[in-house]
Amino acid sequence: MTKYYASSCPQTRSFNAGQIFNYLLNLFFVIVLHMGVAGVALATVISQCISCTLVIICLIKSDGPYKLFIKQLRIYPRKLLDIARIGI
Repeated sequence: MTKYYASSCPQTRSFNAGQIFNYLLNLFFVIVLHMGVAGVALATVISQCISCTLVIICLIKSDGPYKLFIKQLRIYPRKLLDIARIGI
């Protein structure tokens, strides 16, 4: 049951699209542009950005309980500082 739900979920399709972009960009940067490991890294960053953008678009357009309202997003400086401390 879960695999059928996951395949119909827009976020999962966005993730799969990101994987496809990663694969194609890897081939392009490594084989065509001869960039080696730097090309693989660049392809990964670009495909992650594409995947993230597609997921955000799906969440904005969603009518489900996980709908994203951009106008309601807030940055709390104290929380941001706590997160930055953990990351550093």
